[in-house]
Amino acid sequence: MSPGSGPAILLKARPVGGQVADRLAPPRPDGLELYLDLADLADTGWVGPLREALARAYPDDRPPIIVEGPLRSLDGEFFDVTRASPADLEVIARLVEVGRELGAVAANIHCINPSADPDRFRPERRERDRAAALEFFKAYANACRAAGLIPQIENVPPVVRMREGRYLVSTEGLGPEDLVFYLERVPGLRLTLDLSHAGLFVNAVGMAWGLKAVPEGELRNPVVAGLLASLRRRYRPLTLDGYVEAVRAYLLTVHISNAAGLLGEGLPYRAGCYDLDGPLRRLRAFVRYFVTETIEPDPERAVYMRQVQARLVELADGS
Repeated sequence: MSPGSGPAILLKARPVGGQVADRLAPPRPDGLELYLDLADLADTGWVGPLREALARAYPDDRPPIIVEGPLRSLDGEFFDVTRASPADLEVIARLVEVGRELGAVAANIHCINPSADPDRFRPERRERDRAAALEFFKAYANACRAAGLIPQIENVPPVVRMREGRYLVSTEGLGPEDLVFYLERVPGLRLTLDLSHAGLFVNAVGMAWGLKAVPEGELRNPVVAGLLASLRRRYRPLTLDGYVEAVRAYLLTVHISNAAGLLGEGLPYRAGCYDLDGPLRRLRAFVRYFVTETIEPDPERAVYMRQVQARLVELADGS
C-alpha cells in the first residue's frame, strides 16, 4: 500500500523454512510480523539472512517489522505475565534485542496467565495477579523503549490452546476491561487486538449467559464448564463491535482472522461467524498495522493470509 493510504498490511511468519520467502513473494506486503518461538530466540543466526532478504525485497525503504514473543518460556513453562519469573524477563530481553537488530517498529506479547484451574478467577487472586502483571508490563515497556520499539500486549481467547491442543484458561487478557486496566497504567503501552480472540471471547460470554449454544462435546470438559461459570460472574454479554470500540483508543495493530464457537480460532476471512468488513472499515482510521493471522494448513504457504491481504486492499480501495 502507498504511504497515507491506511494501515500497513503485514503478513505473519516464523523465520524458519521457506516462510519468509513465501511471505515476501508478490503481491508483496508492506512488512512482516514475526512470531518468534523459543528456538528462534535461542539461536538468532537467522537474523542476518533475514535482514539481507528484507533489503532485497524492499530496496528503497525499510519495511515495518513487528516481533512477537513465544508462548513457552525459557524454563519450559508457559509464558505467564503474572508469575514474575526470571525466565519470562529473559524472554523479553531476547525478544527486544532481536527487534532492535532488525530495526523493528514494535514488539508484542500475549497478556496471558495460562492454567487448567478456573478457580483462578477468584476476586482475591485477581488482585494479586494484576499487581504482578502490572510490574511485568512496566519492565517490558521500559525495555522496549530503550531499544526503540513500541511495546504492545495482545488479547487472548477464553480457552487457550497454546499451539499444543491444550484446554487451559487465562484470567488475564480476555475482556476489554482486562486490557484497559494495564493500558491506562503503563506509559506508552499499546494494544494488538486479535479479532479472532475477541470473537471467541464474545462467543464464550454469550454461552455463559445462555445466549449461545455450547458445543455438546465441550460441556463435558470440566475446564470449559468451570470457565463458563467464571465468565458469567465476571463479564456481561457484549458484541464484537462493542469490544472493538472499548479498546479503540489504545490500538496500534490488529490481527485479522475469523472465529467460530468456542475453539474456532484463526479461521479464513469469511469462514467464521463474523462479518469482518464492518469493523475493519472503522479500524482503518485508528490503527497503524493490519496483520494477517489465519492458521494455515501448511505454514510454509500463506494461502488464507493472501486472501485476507487481498480483501484489505479491496477495503482500502473502497470496495
